[in-house]
Amino acid sequence: MNAPDNKVLAKLAEPQMGKDKRPKVLAVQGRKLTAAILVFSLVVVVLMWLGIGLLVRSEREHAIEQLKNENLNLARAFAEHATRTMNYVDQLSSQFLRQYQRLGYHFDLPRYFEESRVDQDLIINAVIANELGNAVNFSQKKFDPVNLADREHFQIHRNRNADDSFISKPIFSRLNNRWSFVVTRRLGKANGSFGGMLGVAVDPFYFSRFYARVVLGSGSTVALTGEDGIIRSRIFGDDMSVGQDVSG
Repeated sequence: MNAPDNKVLAKLAEPQMGKDKRPKVLAVQGRKLTAAILVFSLVVVVLMWLGIGLLVRSEREHAIEQLKNENLNLARAFAEHATRTMNYVDQLSSQFLRQYQRLGYHFDLPRYFEESRVDQDLIINAVIANELGNAVNFSQKKFDPVNLADREHFQIHRNRNADDSFISKPIFSRLNNRWSFVVTRRLGKANGSFGGMLGVAVDPFYFSRFYARVVLGSGSTVALTGEDGIIRSRIFGDDMSVGQDVSG
């Protein structure tokens, strides 16, 4: 048997060597492609999360700005309501004062109170005290005489010769055992001396009930505060209170 020709063996070997090189080239190219896809995917994921983060931040800023605007609009509405309400009370006290100045002790306050169709959800009562602080006229026909000389709103008018109205701090009334704040006016005698005080008692919880009808977020607080820093009416959740000092 003849030995195979070396040239023939070489030719037979060439195709086999070519087959061995191609898979190695494809494997390298495949790894490069997989790495490129992986990097691309990572870039896309990073860009996607950056986009989501910017969107969330934008939406959060928009929500905060919207909440600020809503709170500002509510504050304006509450302020307008308080202004209208207190103007009504001030006008009412002015009417009572004019009637008293015209009729003196003959002024039938209970009858005038009824005929004026006073908003009794807002106004608790009206009272006239003489220069000694004794209550001499009341919006209810039956009442127990009391002395108001120690009240701040009485002393303000006794010590100050001014016709402007005064809004008291919240007090617990001796006339009807209820919380109120009082819009008062000075009564003057014919010679200009101090003749007493006229007061219209306001229910502070009228404002709290009004605020409660507005849909507020959980933990929201609304307070009606005077220039002296004393809260006339406040609502926090279901809690309605008066008299806190927030001046400090």
